[in-house]
Amino acid sequence: MAETIPKTDFAPTEVKLPVATVVEIPVVEHGNVKSIPMIFCAMDDGEVLPVVDAFAYARARSVTHSPVSVDKDVSTLSRLANFIAVALTGRRMDDEDQDYLVYAYLATRASGTKVFSSSDPISELDWKPIGTMTLRREYSAIVRYFEFCSKSFGRAELGRSWSMAGDSHALSRMKEFRRLREGDFFAHLSAARLRWHDIRSPGTSYRPLIVRRGQSTKKMRTFPPTEEIWAIINAERNPAYRALWVTAAFGGLRISEQLNTWSCDILPGAYRSYFFPEFREQELLERVFLRAHPITSTYTGVVGSRSVSRRSFLQATYGLIPRCDLSGKDPLRAGWKGTIVSGEHDTHQVFWANSRARRMFEECHDEIADFHDIERTSLRHPYLIVNMSDRSGSRRGEPMKISAVQSAFERACVRAGLEPRRFGRNLHGMRHYYKWLLRNELGLSEEHVQICLGHASIESQESYGRSSRSAYDALAGRGG
Repeated sequence: MAETIPKTDFAPTEVKLPVATVVEIPVVEHGNVKSIPMIFCAMDDGEVLPVVDAFAYARARSVTHSPVSVDKDVSTLSRLANFIAVALTGRRMDDEDQDYLVYAYLATRASGTKVFSSSDPISELDWKPIGTMTLRREYSAIVRYFEFCSKSFGRAELGRSWSMAGDSHALSRMKEFRRLREGDFFAHLSAARLRWHDIRSPGTSYRPLIVRRGQSTKKMRTFPPTEEIWAIINAERNPAYRALWVTAAFGGLRISEQLNTWSCDILPGAYRSYFFPEFREQELLERVFLRAHPITSTYTGVVGSRSVSRRSFLQATYGLIPRCDLSGKDPLRAGWKGTIVSGEHDTHQVFWANSRARRMFEECHDEIADFHDIERTSLRHPYLIVNMSDRSGSRRGEPMKISAVQSAFERACVRAGLEPRRFGRNLHGMRHYYKWLLRNELGLSEEHVQICLGHASIESQESYGRSSRSAYDALAGRGG
């Protein structure tokens, strides 16, 4: 067994299973209770067993990703386990052909199970066809799972005694398959489907996979032009909202990332070298905006202290849990998508693409900081972006809801004489603009763009530090 399962009151024998099903398991970590999805499989002899590798994967991924994201990944693995159970009934696959079982799963998800005859056990899965983006996401989840298990345990297990060796050619092919462009992806998937059918039912004909795509249309720009970006920003008078618009468009942060920002995350530039040693203390004195991981970061406001994580600090100091850990129905939930982190404190930094925008943010921050001091918000929570305009007082000084941010952005568009929700005039369009600005207007390399967006993977802290510093230098003098 890869990991000891925590004690729980759950009794799996009480659950009616198809073959594999997902159950939320309460787990205590650092004094906090959270739910981790676990797959239980019914064996041929009727015994119900947990898929321990999948639980280890879900537990590790829950540290850096939202509960919704983890649930989607584990649900995909559960569906794959169910597919394996019916597709391999009475059959044995060679180890080197095991990736074709995954391709067959993808093809079945793309077409749905209505295309199978009622005598085929796969038809009992009763799946509707899924779209291209969902198909890609599910495949990425499967490959991530196998990669995690190969690094952690040397093999991956899923379903009824089905496993894949971590060093197999099948896993190597799956990694390459993930990198294919859309047209090539579906061409290979169709060919793989024919190969799978030849393995499963030799000598019979089988039609290739047909993926139905929508009618081709001219691709529209997914973000407003520069003059509209500035018009929306200049139409905003509330410093909290203006800071959000400026940071999204010229710092590249998602709105949800900004809503997870703590007041202590904006620091004098002299502290930059403490978090990022590749930056020397005597230079770069403009303020540093930390993108601290809302769960694992150990920077909680005192430079030099790294005793507890943000999750533990929130619980002990305020009786709160991180906003990214709240349920999807909670109006205060603000997600967090796998932004790169580095150093001892699990932080990244904002790379400003425009010096005017950076100065505007600093002006907004001064007003926001004064508001926090007057309202004494630090007695209630640590968050930077709060409601500053609630005259009734019930929400004044409280963390901003994302629904309020959405409404405020639409109002700003209207004040600027622009129709919201058209031509990329939406919250995420601002981040798309930032990406376009870095690539097309400022001419940054793809590596530097990924660093600025927080997407790049870290091969080593040293190489990441060099890349981070070179990205900062590349922006110097180009941002106006």
